[in-house]
Amino acid sequence: MKSHEIWEQIQKISPEFEKGTKDLWEVLEKADPLVVAALLYKVAEERRKANIELEKIGEKFDKIMLELKTRNSSQADGGNERQFSVLPENDQKILKLAEKKPLSARDVQEEFGYKNPNAASQRLNSLCRQGFLKKVQSGKKVVFLA
Repeated sequence: MKSHEIWEQIQKISPEFEKGTKDLWEVLEKADPLVVAALLYKVAEERRKANIELEKIGEKFDKIMLELKTRNSSQADGGNERQFSVLPENDQKILKLAEKKPLSARDVQEEFGYKNPNAASQRLNSLCRQGFLKKVQSGKKVVFLA
């Protein structure tokens, strides 16, 4: 089947598609088949990459939804038991330490090998914003409690 015959079939099936792709068909009629093959390969590669990114977004969405449902169900039960399955492993470990004793940024820095206390402080503040820890000022020292 020649390209003009294919074009006529497309016009019959979908006039909207025909309007949106008319310029492509003009290029395809004049283009070298190797160029067309290279373009199709590039399109397929971009589609594959887009699907991988969409899959990552879907996984993140699922994690967020699980976290929200976990929080809502623990609040509805009235229990203080927290579910940490969605948090990164280091955050889970920090929360377990905070259940044993009040934590400072220096404590977390030493325990997890952070290069400076700022990184540890950011982790603790993030957990505080998420509602997992409470921040308490004790003189000049700031500690975090579970």
